[in-house]
Amino acid sequence: MTIEKNDKKPLSGYHFVIDPGHGGKDSGTKGANILEKTLTLSTAKKVAEKLHQKGATVTMTRTDDRFISLAKRVQISNVNQTDAFISLHFNSYTNSNISGLNTFYYSGGQDAQFAKTLQSALIRHTELVDRGAKKANYYVLRNNKDLAVLIELGFLSNPDDRKKVQTETYQQQVAEGITSGLEDYFK
Repeated sequence: MTIEKNDKKPLSGYHFVIDPGHGGKDSGTKGANILEKTLTLSTAKKVAEKLHQKGATVTMTRTDDRFISLAKRVQISNVNQTDAFISLHFNSYTNSNISGLNTFYYSGGQDAQFAKTLQSALIRHTELVDRGAKKANYYVLRNNKDLAVLIELGFLSNPDDRKKVQTETYQQQVAEGITSGLEDYFK
């Protein structure tokens, strides 16, 4: 689904691919019967809407509960004139005390700066524990020719994070944080 841009707005002329992680047969992680694939999709829709309001063109890798391969997700980004690819996820860990938000990138330079800018904006808006921007070798980052990040938006294994990330308020804060970070980076 592509939402067209609107001139005279801060992100007019920019095209972003928003990738709600997992979907269909791939539920991702879960915490207390909350599925990652469900949260990534609802959050991604709010991000897309906020970006559209700011004038950006947005392509989502999925708009419903379907399985999309990693290769297809990257292809969607690579075949379009994309300014940035943003993959949304939620984390889990065996230690339920671990909490917070991470933004991952593949290479240094622009990817690293982009990740740090988004991480900073997300922490300002969500007030989750700042786990930093970090290098990672994820397929959707490694094989993407555009600026690309993968954001872990909280731990479903942590009771406090899990409660918070399910709320409309938190998902709107994420949308505002990503939008603000993109405005900061592309200004």
